[in-house]
Amino acid sequence: MEGPENVTLQRFRGAVLGAAVADALALPYEHYSRAFLRSVALPLVHEIRPRAGGLHPRGQYSSETQEMLAVLDSILETGDVAGEAMASHLVPLWRDSTIVDGDPTSARAMERLARGLATWEDSGLEGHAEAAPLGRVLAIGLWHHDSAGELCEAAACAVRITHRDPRVAAAAAAAAQAIAFNVRTEELVLGEFLDRVAEAARRHDGLLGEAILDFPRTLSVSEARALRHFESIAPDDRYPAGDEGLSEHCIPAVLTALYYFLKHPYAYEQAVEGCLRCGGRLDTPAFLAGAFCGALVGESGVPARLAEEVLGAPDIAARADALHNAWAKRREERP
Repeated sequence: MEGPENVTLQRFRGAVLGAAVADALALPYEHYSRAFLRSVALPLVHEIRPRAGGLHPRGQYSSETQEMLAVLDSILETGDVAGEAMASHLVPLWRDSTIVDGDPTSARAMERLARGLATWEDSGLEGHAEAAPLGRVLAIGLWHHDSAGELCEAAACAVRITHRDPRVAAAAAAAAQAIAFNVRTEELVLGEFLDRVAEAARRHDGLLGEAILDFPRTLSVSEARALRHFESIAPDDRYPAGDEGLSEHCIPAVLTALYYFLKHPYAYEQAVEGCLRCGGRLDTPAFLAGAFCGALVGESGVPARLAEEVLGAPDIAARADALHNAWAKRREERP
């Protein structure tokens, strides 16, 4: 029988690899319409396909995983979640033009940072609620999975570098708490899970918290109706809702990820497949759903055939191990 320490390690690896795999699966289908993706006969999670145009190798992931790894590395460097350290690891992705499918709003904030026109505390743009920065909170959810109070503030800190909107902070806190809950739970209990995730969201936005608590009802309706409902919860003219795919809005993104995860909490491929069929900006929901499932089922629940296809998979797994080891060492040193 595996000890608690090894179970936690496997869940760290599951969350990190699960997110990276889902991101690599999603990249080739980014911006395709919902109608087209739902017409594809074969499962979209059958294999990781190359992106059209040949600009990236098979197994390439997007900015979601790049930013997640940047934040992970900043935690390893400083031994904690620190805004300045996170920013210093994120900026080079834009400055050196290595970001893949990056968010234009984040690019504006990163340019201000790179040129010394702002500090990480005031570089974020107000009034923008894109989902793109949510990938940063994965490492935070793992690092603070045993400390709910620190987790919510750290998640908000991570996204504030580029987005100073309470909706983004709420979505980030909810996503981080979902990962944290799954790492430490023995068996998923819906009510307890929703209570914890909603509580984290309500620290920044009550509307998102209420939508999360409404999931027992939402899970009983059709996928089409659920997706329309998510887009209607916090309407914003910047992110027009449509039947052809998900917008860039963070609220529908995190709710979509939670919806497909809760539909198939112990079935990684089915949860990610649901997100991939949504169309539009599907990368963030797929990434998050992969992280939620991976944190619950561990590395063994993420298909090895897919993980092996992800670019730099051994290095990604090694960094997950390093984060776990650093967390374990910090836990031992705390009084």
